[in-house]
Amino acid sequence: MNNFRAMLIFAALFCQAPFAMCQQSLFESHDGDTSIFLEGTGGVVSTNIGKSDLRLSYLHEIMNKSHLYSWGADVSGSLNGTSSQLLSGVTPAKSALLRISGKKRNIFTEPLDASSPTPSPNDDWVILQVGYERQQIKLLDTSVSPLPSPTSHGFDGYQASLAYNALVKSAHNDFLLGASVGVARTNNVDDLDSVQVTDSQVSVTNGIERRASEDSVAAFVGTYKKFIGVPVNADAIWYPGAFSGRIGIDGFVRSQVAAVHRSAEPGLGVFVCKQGQPARPIGGATVSYKDGKGKVALIAGWNF
Repeated sequence: MNNFRAMLIFAALFCQAPFAMCQQSLFESHDGDTSIFLEGTGGVVSTNIGKSDLRLSYLHEIMNKSHLYSWGADVSGSLNGTSSQLLSGVTPAKSALLRISGKKRNIFTEPLDASSPTPSPNDDWVILQVGYERQQIKLLDTSVSPLPSPTSHGFDGYQASLAYNALVKSAHNDFLLGASVGVARTNNVDDLDSVQVTDSQVSVTNGIERRASEDSVAAFVGTYKKFIGVPVNADAIWYPGAFSGRIGIDGFVRSQVAAVHRSAEPGLGVFVCKQGQPARPIGGATVSYKDGKGKVALIAGWNF
């Protein structure tokens, strides 16, 4: 957790800059992935029970035709406890993540012009994002009792991605579309089974071993792999006119197209959004399917 505290301090300092921090919205699946990013100045504090993490995201943006560029970031870390087991039966690895990004608006749309008698309701933007993740992983060779002591492994992950978002409005329905592609140094820990084990800390004094402490920790069983991944994500969110833009139905796919670890995870989500701000949800739920298993997430946040 020392890494996580350091990232929170960094985030607090970074927010004082003239261009503070951007980041992804609450439109995410159980693993925290999305292709949709924040729109407009502000931020969100969110938690994803599927991933068992807490995230602070912020975007500083001036909404007029003279300011098309903005900057932002988010910082997140895993929570203590095993809240994710309520939904998936799997406890995520301890981790801390920092991402920073740059954003440009109006790629294929016209800038907002308040003086125009008929300003365009449509909007779009491109986001370039880079990030660093630190994980602390405990691994087991077998899940057969009696369980051996787990071995600890540190993992440094790096990522970069490019995303495109478009908000399209019509007389009766609105649509928020997103697509992203990236490259990342990652691992397969999310695909391994997790078990709760007792991790004993032993001290030696004058040649005599003494058990200092025992902690119940999550350990992962299976073949642990590290690889360079190519994540490709897409979201298509429909806001039915009957709900005045407050309800978004998200059809999404999360995939890895790297040859060493290919996967595809389709899913469906339902989100509740702020009045008049379809790109800023306040919470929702998603279900997805991967490798013969269903995965569920509950996401909630506070927008500021």
